[in-house]
Amino acid sequence: MAASYKELKCYFYQLNGTQQIKRHINHYFSKITNQDTIATESISGFDYYITRDIIQQPDYVLFTIAKVNTHEEIKLDDIEKQRRELVDKEDTQGLAIDTQFLYDFKSEILLQKRGQGQINISDLQIFISQKVKINSELVRFDLIKDKEGLEKLDRLNQVHDFVFNVSVPKQLNLFADDVKDINSGIELAKKLSGDSIEIKVHGERLDKRGIWNSVQLLMAYQDKQDMKVTSMSIYGDSEIIDLVKHKLVYYKKIYIEELTTIDIYRFLEEAYANKRDYLKYYEESK
Repeated sequence: MAASYKELKCYFYQLNGTQQIKRHINHYFSKITNQDTIATESISGFDYYITRDIIQQPDYVLFTIAKVNTHEEIKLDDIEKQRRELVDKEDTQGLAIDTQFLYDFKSEILLQKRGQGQINISDLQIFISQKVKINSELVRFDLIKDKEGLEKLDRLNQVHDFVFNVSVPKQLNLFADDVKDINSGIELAKKLSGDSIEIKVHGERLDKRGIWNSVQLLMAYQDKQDMKVTSMSIYGDSEIIDLVKHKLVYYKKIYIEELTTIDIYRFLEEAYANKRDYLKYYEESK
């Protein structure tokens, strides 16, 4: 196989929940290599399991979750004969897509290598909740915003408007009291055959920390409701901050023949080390 450039990208998340829930999750990941077997979990029509490619470090763990589709038929094409044939398989077999993670059970920071068709954060939350036997609605990983967006918000002397626009999902799952007003607005939009809804919060001096917490809640809401936050903006000091664009991301191109799980683990460790100083802000606020 000839070498070529492979693109790698990861997002950063922080565990959100009660101290008791955090202790359960942190304990699970700190002892994950001690388990003889790790059961497969069925979520949203797919099967998920943690592969044996686990690397345990003193403060964090690197692991891979396989997403397997056992229901879809596997077809194999022969480009010379221009023929497609079905592959015989057992009911427990299917095509898999791997996703690599780094979780620091001290800082409660999660890194996810991004890729098409992999496990999403919403299903990951369910997966973890099943492992530690707690309600999945009590587990949340909040997407961490990048330094530029946070610094811009901190620099604002006065914030007077917080505006966001969300698409209307086909089905609405009510899951938390702290977003009941958003749910009510979306229900109204659905009754009126609307495609989206815009919510605006106005005040002479809005609480900046409260806005930042609301941003994290909205991103979790987005994953739960299978919808999209199409815009999210803060207005203050004659400046507009677009928070949809400000995700904390680490990106790299690697010139390599074949990308292995170990290569991706090294990339995640490099990403975590690169953003370590910035992530201390989130560690201190947890």
